[in-house]
Amino acid sequence: TATVGTYAATITISDVAEEADDVVVNVSMTVTEPVINDDVTGTWNLVTDAADLMEGMKVIVAQSVNASGTIYTMGKQNSNNRAQVESTVDGETLSPAVGTKVITLVDAGNGMFALQTSNGKYLSAAGSGTNNHLKEADDYNSNKEKWTITIADNKAKIQAASQNKNTIRYNSTSSLFSCYAEDGQSAIALYAKPFDYTRNVSGNYATICLPKAGKIIGATLYEIAYYGETSKKIFFDEIVNGEMEAGIPYIFQPAA
Repeated sequence: TATVGTYAATITISDVAEEADDVVVNVSMTVTEPVINDDVTGTWNLVTDAADLMEGMKVIVAQSVNASGTIYTMGKQNSNNRAQVESTVDGETLSPAVGTKVITLVDAGNGMFALQTSNGKYLSAAGSGTNNHLKEADDYNSNKEKWTITIADNKAKIQAASQNKNTIRYNSTSSLFSCYAEDGQSAIALYAKPFDYTRNVSGNYATICLPKAGKIIGATLYEIAYYGETSKKIFFDEIVNGEMEAGIPYIFQPAA
């Protein structure tokens, strides 16, 4: 599982035909917090499904565009809004410029998140009516400031819990990001970097299961044939040379 922590187990592994000698392996596995750099270097991927958002993920809020070229990303905090930064996008890949600010999704629950800024404060909606403000708060709990995030047609809707009209949008006329009525101003999109999952393994074998498809480097990867209810053994299947499927557990042997 992807639960954070350190675990120890003894597993017995045989081949599918049970013809080889059993191998008993003592495994110690540490699953660490996902690691994402706090800077904006490199490329960021468009988030197309809100189900991919998770606790601790860092995201960039940007103007929603359909073509490649110039795009505006959320920058520094002003008195009641956030500045724009001119960046570039190529399809679903964002290359944010220096000055773009990263938001961390924290305290996840019921499809809602608090939005933590890089200085440790939290994005807060303020005001009411058609034109609202986007500010920073020291404590989102006292303001009941958590946000519901939904995504449709690659456009993100980030709506405050405190007032149902407080939705983050991009204002192309004033060149800023702030809160507006649900359909006021331009739509936004979210971009994120993939999580890096670290497995520190002592022993010969361990298992790995990722939430998204990917490839493993520096190890031999095996499909799991089945688990013997009576023998309590995990049985190898074929070696995997291509991509790992999302949500499928595999056995892997780290390279020497």
